[in-house]
Amino acid sequence: QPVANLREWGQVAANSDAFLIATTMDYWKLLMGQAPLPEQNAEFQNLWKRLKSQHNYRVAKMLHELVRTEAYGAP
Repeated sequence: QPVANLREWGQVAANSDAFLIATTMDYWKLLMGQAPLPEQNAEFQNLWKRLKSQHNYRVAKMLHELVRTEAYGAP
């Protein structure tokens, strides 16, 4: 989408789903050692979607949720 300046570009980029997916993927790989496996994809999708909505872009809250996932090993 067209933007007027660099600041606006940064806002558009940071608010995009692609940014949220990439951010969540970076932390997922850091904690899990690899990208989500096919059977972990639903948990991954939930994480990045809630990062935008429920967690209001707060990575710390997303990380707390990540370590409570079945993929991470939570019961």
